[in-house]
Amino acid sequence: MVRLEGLRKVYDEDVVAVHGADLFVDEGEFVVLVGPSGCGKSSMLRMIAGLEEITSGTLSIGDKKVNDVLPKDRDIAMVFQDYALYPHMTVYKNMAFGLELRKLPKKEIRRRVDDAAEILGLMDVLERRPKELSGGQRQRVAVGRAIVRDPRVFLFDEPLSNLDAKLRVQMRTEILNLHRRLGTTIIYVTHDQIEAMTMGDRIVVMNEGKIEQIDTPYELYSQPNNRFVAGFIGSPAMNFLSGELRTGRGIMFKHADSDLTVRVPDAAQNYMSGRDVMPVILGIRPEDIFLSDSPYMEGQTSEITLRIDLVEHMGNEMTVYGSSGTTQLVARLAPDARVKQDDTVTLAFLQNKMHFFDAESEVVFR
Repeated sequence: MVRLEGLRKVYDEDVVAVHGADLFVDEGEFVVLVGPSGCGKSSMLRMIAGLEEITSGTLSIGDKKVNDVLPKDRDIAMVFQDYALYPHMTVYKNMAFGLELRKLPKKEIRRRVDDAAEILGLMDVLERRPKELSGGQRQRVAVGRAIVRDPRVFLFDEPLSNLDAKLRVQMRTEILNLHRRLGTTIIYVTHDQIEAMTMGDRIVVMNEGKIEQIDTPYELYSQPNNRFVAGFIGSPAMNFLSGELRTGRGIMFKHADSDLTVRVPDAAQNYMSGRDVMPVILGIRPEDIFLSDSPYMEGQTSEITLRIDLVEHMGNEMTVYGSSGTTQLVARLAPDARVKQDDTVTLAFLQNKMHFFDAESEVVFR
């Protein structure tokens, strides 16, 4: 288990990288830290590894507080973004080097390296040097060097960012299979939300040094806590429309830029604090928008007229970019939808898929 309690990192006395983070990672869990560049995810990982000093708070691995424990004594293994392989050493020597420093018997080193190489498909390249390997093979060697240590916790710092798209997908699968086989706790940092969604048992979404939400991929996607999480998770990103809640015959959302009017759940009354009008933001994902004459839209009244600015044909779907006044909107339509650039179309929203956020705090209405 890894436990962070009020973990804080400050650089140069006034640059706060991590604001009092609380996180509990269960034994054998695969947890992903995700967020934009500069959000503090790598600083948090480096504090867990012992590569950055903890400003305040408590870090425990298992039942032991490790704030002042040296990295080599924390029983963790880290895989870096740039592989960090020794160019003059063979694959075997790169994987065995850490074990040799710990003065393990040669037979034990050979057994561990061979086992890791077998798992990662590296048996045929053990005598090659890093310059003779592909990017994917170098990444496997870096993972293998971590495996041979048989650590309690694996730490991955954006390990796939230097690979091309096809290799990233392949390595994601290999890392997941490795986790299932070894059952070791993994804390994985990435800026790629697709990586996070496909790999993590739970995901920690970070922004400006703060944890915004910790949840399963499905809950993050379907029940975001705030506008940042809603906009960060999902590709293309969620659409946001500014407007107002108004009371009358029920509570209605009125879009500021169009004639779009949507009836919202009566529970929203709890957030209006007796006001007749309240500024809010409506969020709707591109896949929950359809042409108004689609059979999915029967009984839906949330229509908006859009001028199509761009159409992307993806084969299995069509991504449409359009505008209504100053509002930009993205929709995923069926691949055979008869729309083209410069068309004016009427779209409708699935009303049970809408999210409403307070315009000031940007917290979702539940």
